[in-house]
Amino acid sequence: VFDGLPTKAEVIDELHIGAFDPTENGDYALWDQSDDVKVYTMSTKGAYAKETIFQVVNEYNGEFLYLKNVRSDVSVCNGAFKFRSPPAFYNVANPDLVSANQEMEAYLQSVINHDSAPPFTCKSLIKLFGSSNPSPDHVLRCSQAFKSGTFLFSDPEELGATLSFGSGKRSSMQAILAAIVLPPESYSPSVVMDPASGGVQDPFEKVLHVMRSMKLTRSLHHRRSDGLLNGVVSKIGSGSYGPKDQFSFYPPDFVPVGTFLEAGLTSPPGELATLNGIHGLSNALYSLLRFGLSACTGGIGIYWSRNLYATCGNYGDGRYTNTAAYLSYSPREASNVVDDLALLLTSNRLSPENRHIIETQVTLSYDAKGSISEAV
Repeated sequence: VFDGLPTKAEVIDELHIGAFDPTENGDYALWDQSDDVKVYTMSTKGAYAKETIFQVVNEYNGEFLYLKNVRSDVSVCNGAFKFRSPPAFYNVANPDLVSANQEMEAYLQSVINHDSAPPFTCKSLIKLFGSSNPSPDHVLRCSQAFKSGTFLFSDPEELGATLSFGSGKRSSMQAILAAIVLPPESYSPSVVMDPASGGVQDPFEKVLHVMRSMKLTRSLHHRRSDGLLNGVVSKIGSGSYGPKDQFSFYPPDFVPVGTFLEAGLTSPPGELATLNGIHGLSNALYSLLRFGLSACTGGIGIYWSRNLYATCGNYGDGRYTNTAAYLSYSPREASNVVDDLALLLTSNRLSPENRHIIETQVTLSYDAKGSISEAV
């Protein structure tokens, strides 16, 4: 490709086939160099041959990048069209695990080092953390953390107090996640009041949220071979497995009709907010709270009967006989049950109106039955 000393930009633009470190091979010696390019050649091949190796600094991670002085093109239609042939070092006729690992690692590095990787990755991850329409500043902060591998958090309540996250390497997940959940966009009251902030939660995540918050406990008589969940996707629209394609249960750029469409706002999980999906989710949550994790009344648990009790089990006796698991949450006392539930299920964002309605119903139920568990 080159018969003279190129610039670093020319090396990056023209050479796409990697090479080994020539300093570790006794057949190579330094032939020429500039401030940002070093040229290594074989003494038996002469200067700037196909075997020549160029060394430049990788702008993404600061490490040395070695590239061969060759180009591999594929021509079609009698040379009317041509395109670069991607190199492959995996021998299909004689495969080995080491070559497969090395080629996959090289591919992943090329994806990570792509210019669009930081904003694309950050925007996709932010959508999974509660913001379907992240602000440009939020994406920028996350992208900078992706590139640098570090994120510096400044405590808004203590001047000068900082905390660093990340390993310092490009695409450090610790730095990326810190940049997603710790910038001002994540906790500022003004952002919470913005009607374009936030997002619709995936229905399966809603179910998992309830399970975690309300302490889902596996029944002692449940066998692991029996399984736990059944028919989740068909009932609520999403699950841990079985998406309709290789991407997800819904497109990342789905825009509902109406106000969302007029404002250009996306709501990916909003595509599942159909009548069947909402009805299925309501049934699944009701069954989970009332009968435990079972298939009763539209539940997403396994259908399981050992011919000893009714299909839905004797939930009243506290044994949940025909359920794989149950919610074992028990409030500490009646006075703070609504506060606990608001914190566990809504991150303490329950509106005053809804809080008043729930407190009234809990009080009435508690007064009538004398059981705080029944009131819950």
